[in-house]
Amino acid sequence: MLWPGCQEGHVSRASRSHRYRIESPLPVLDDLRQRRPNKRNRVEEVLRVRGFRSIGILLLAFWVGIGLPGCHRASDPRPNLVLISIDTLRSDRLGCYGYDRDTTPRLDALAARGTRFESVVAPANWTLPSHVTMLTGLSPHTHGVVRPDVSASPRVRFLAEYLAGAGYGTWAETDGGYVGAAYGFDRGFDHFADDPTPFADKLARALAQLDSGSPQFCFIHTYDVHCPYVPSAEFRGLFRSEGSEFVETEGRCGNPHFNGVSLTAGQVSYLSDRYDEGVREADHDLGWFCDELHRRGLDENTIVMIVSDHGEELGEHGQIGHERTLHREALLVPWIVFGPGIHPGRVGTTVGLADVTPTILDLAGLGPIDVAAGRSRRAVLRGTTATVRAHPQFSESSDGCSLVSVVADRWHLIVDRDGGRWSLFSWDDDRREAQDLATTRPDRVRSLLECFRKDGPEETVQALQTALTREERERLRSLGYVN
Repeated sequence: MLWPGCQEGHVSRASRSHRYRIESPLPVLDDLRQRRPNKRNRVEEVLRVRGFRSIGILLLAFWVGIGLPGCHRASDPRPNLVLISIDTLRSDRLGCYGYDRDTTPRLDALAARGTRFESVVAPANWTLPSHVTMLTGLSPHTHGVVRPDVSASPRVRFLAEYLAGAGYGTWAETDGGYVGAAYGFDRGFDHFADDPTPFADKLARALAQLDSGSPQFCFIHTYDVHCPYVPSAEFRGLFRSEGSEFVETEGRCGNPHFNGVSLTAGQVSYLSDRYDEGVREADHDLGWFCDELHRRGLDENTIVMIVSDHGEELGEHGQIGHERTLHREALLVPWIVFGPGIHPGRVGTTVGLADVTPTILDLAGLGPIDVAAGRSRRAVLRGTTATVRAHPQFSESSDGCSLVSVVADRWHLIVDRDGGRWSLFSWDDDRREAQDLATTRPDRVRSLLECFRKDGPEETVQALQTALTREERERLRSLGYVN
């Protein structure tokens, strides 16, 4: 029998197959379960002698409700917190960010009633380091998880660990790969599953968790928008560009496949269309999820954040995918927040994914936790301030190249450390980053390079070596990450 508001157990990291071994979340819980009948009998005996047995039962129920760490009463006023990461979703493919295709009608409506951050910079161009930053508030340089063979050090504390320590129930389902238990993402979660299942199924299971009557933190991650760009039959063919030419996508990704062959402009358009159809399908699933939140009355106490870890090049700078690039389309991602007490509006100041963890902790009532890179944006979400202070946003790529970049004052500097070259772009005048201004604006180059010295991350935590199972490697291969 479960205590109200407590989880059955957590997923053992010793078993990463589809069948999970369940362990007790706390040894003290087992001890309390064994001792509880005796203590209950003693309480009832005393009260029976005094003739107040019915009152004793009520007192016992009250003791049960408050006596166990991690359990919550139904009256706990803290909000449910839901973080949804749609992998590889670039912000400029959403209607609410200015896209002219009807890819996100439901998200557009949700953004209109909540807060939308208009310029959100990913800290890396690939899934693993970007998600570690999102869920810790630390920059990739600081947490050190910048290669596929390392995982986060025990010194690195994840968002779920903070929330679990504060009494939140913690639940997560991811599509695995670079967001799996092998890399430490299961830390702090009562329930963690990292096997590829449909996005809609994950959302449905999250609803059941949110309906438990106690404050919950739910993290959901999906690769449904990621290559190989194969949406469900219902959405396939929904968008078709003029001159589009078919190219096989099943089982194929930009790197290593599409960037090793010569594609026509029509074939690039076809890949872009398939990508947009995946975005529309994810939007449909999110719309259903929010409808269900409302139908069950859960929207009255549930704050939802929708983000992505990085974007995707679709031919803009000569490639398909997000490897070996720090251009705008690979870095700018959505961040949309809605729910009770969230102020409707748009935030134009450039922010970063490192801000997600301190913001969620602040919304949970833990205060702005001091982390190296991230800053809480609670004040603007609650409407207590209309402005957000700007800070330089740093990004890096370590997947086969050594690129770093900084965004400040709507300028974007990309530095190739291996080649000793840099490129400079103005986001106010050149949204496609087609005109390199490095030679004509050396003053701006110098000021942005100075940002690395003044504001760049300093301490690096030693990451841990990690070994992947055959199944995990196959999952990465299907996503185009492992040759």
